[in-house]
Amino acid sequence: MRIVQQTPTQLKLRSPWLAPVIGWVLFSLPFLLTGLFVLLMLTTVTTLQCDRSKGTVAQCQLAVQRLWETEATRLANGPLQGAEVATKISHRTELYQVVLQFADQTQHSFVDVWSSDPRAAKSTVEQIMAFLNNPQQPTFSITQDERQRASLTGGILTGVGFLGLALPLLLVPIYSLSLDKQTGEIVSARRTALAERNTIWPLHQVQAAEVVEQQDGDGTAYYQAHIQLVTGETIPLLHQRGYRREVLEQLVSQIRGFLALPA
Repeated sequence: MRIVQQTPTQLKLRSPWLAPVIGWVLFSLPFLLTGLFVLLMLTTVTTLQCDRSKGTVAQCQLAVQRLWETEATRLANGPLQGAEVATKISHRTELYQVVLQFADQTQHSFVDVWSSDPRAAKSTVEQIMAFLNNPQQPTFSITQDERQRASLTGGILTGVGFLGLALPLLLVPIYSLSLDKQTGEIVSARRTALAERNTIWPLHQVQAAEVVEQQDGDGTAYYQAHIQLVTGETIPLLHQRGYRREVLEQLVSQIRGFLALPA
């Protein structure tokens, strides 16, 4: 906490709220941006259309339908000669992609995304090869629909991102502490967007204000500051671990001066 208002009769402290919110935003933003990218760019329906009705050479084009547009690309790499299943290992998982092969030795992926389903990739290759090996078939069309899978993945990632941005605004608490000589009360408040909780103690019960050194499990020192009451109860001045003792000592010193407590 830090002092936000001080008069001869009242001292108010409030915890910072921006740092926790920024932490949540930095955590959530990659999920949100990745989810939006998947929804906008990878939610596709890809159709390969080939036509050799005017000769023996199959002229093909790829039509990619996204949420806002349909893009048709004529594959001018020469006659389509075959297709194969390409594989790669990503995070110990084998992934598959259908690759089209052309007469000029170039290759073009059927869809941009990689799949973990080898049977679907193999079935696509078999259908393409069946067309190429059957001269009596003048036209051919095959579609791969990525909308369901991409929408699920993108929706989950986007949902996590939005929740990560919204939860801090709803749930991250703001702590405040008021020491009032006129009312003779200490009021501790914990407020979120959804609820507020106040705790009140008599001001005359304050015995001391101090900084206490503690250690975590690996022996690293950290500090806590609190107001000590004659009842043995303590009122925290910091709701997380502190690592700068001089800052806490300055805060405690101001509270001692306000309440005329011994150092």
